[in-house]
Amino acid sequence: ATTTLLIIFKHPREQIMSGPQGIEIPHLNDVLLGRGSGNYNHHGNIVFRLVIERNKALYSTCTQVYKNAFARTIVETVWNQEPAGRFLEKNKSNG
Repeated sequence: ATTTLLIIFKHPREQIMSGPQGIEIPHLNDVLLGRGSGNYNHHGNIVFRLVIERNKALYSTCTQVYKNAFARTIVETVWNQEPAGRFLEKNKSNG
């Protein structure tokens, strides 16, 4: 049986899709959720952590209202890559 990944945080342009979309092979810009060295070392996760690290000091100075907007901007940074990054987690129903 093949393990698939599910998109858990869809880009607004993908909201028109209905139901979970199974993905067997994530692309480089995807952020893989979950534990383990496979996810930790995935290119999209490395870039995501770098973006977080570079913005941590600025984020810590923001009020809560701006923190929410700031977090949204980081998510949009992933979405705006080419190809667009997605936030994926392992499909628990098939392993």
